[in-house]
Amino acid sequence: KNKSMRISYKFYKHCFNKIWFNEHLMMNAIKNLFYKVRFFIYSLINYKMDYKSTHTFDLFYDYDLTYMWNTSEDNIVKSYPHGELPEYKYKVKEENVSIKDKIYVSVTYNKDYTEKKRFNAGVFHSKKGYKYGLFNYYAMFPKTEGIWSGLWTFGVNGLPEVDFEHCGQWRRKVAATFHWGYVYKPNCKKQTKNNTITGAKYFKPRTKYYMYSIETTPYETNWYINGIKVKTVDMGVDNDQRFMVTCVVGDYCYTTPRAGE
Repeated sequence: KNKSMRISYKFYKHCFNKIWFNEHLMMNAIKNLFYKVRFFIYSLINYKMDYKSTHTFDLFYDYDLTYMWNTSEDNIVKSYPHGELPEYKYKVKEENVSIKDKIYVSVTYNKDYTEKKRFNAGVFHSKKGYKYGLFNYYAMFPKTEGIWSGLWTFGVNGLPEVDFEHCGQWRRKVAATFHWGYVYKPNCKKQTKNNTITGAKYFKPRTKYYMYSIETTPYETNWYINGIKVKTVDMGVDNDQRFMVTCVVGDYCYTTPRAGE
């Protein structure tokens, strides 16, 4: 047991930033546990679970979509961090992003796929970055098993990356994730803090709209659902953030949608 603990400590010391090895780590964990329990209780008693958006989406109607956003595969790959899309099992199609009374981002089955790209996916992000502020996403997630949806921001330099993520099979939960660095040392992975936010019977992310918000500051990053804080990290952002919406297929959700769903 002691040997295992020494190996584990060496791994973390080798791979992770020293900023996490201080008193803030424990305090951060305690705060996030409180936020998770509070959200579960709120969703159990139906407190603040109904949110009516007053936004008119003027930002999208006042400008041509192609002017404000990257939607095609070529444009996204060129501007995406590291020059590639995650879990690249799909073909980005502009027709999978549409604007009606709301913005719709979808995944469709591609019968004529090549190179194992079995799905057409919807991905778009802003061409402009914003360093600090509150990024609001009024969204409802799809409920098809295996669909991986994301509401997130990423730095113009690639990092940090701040996410709300959802898998189609998740009835009452979402994931709040913070990626703050890549470590290219042997046996190391992407540096990530992931928390699954689980609600009770009145939290229905697949059938109701909620306001998902990401707040970026110089000193901390916060996640909110309908104005309820559900996560915080004691790290801020140091470069402009683009905001992004994705509806794709990937290994994150551990399964693949079936044709016709």
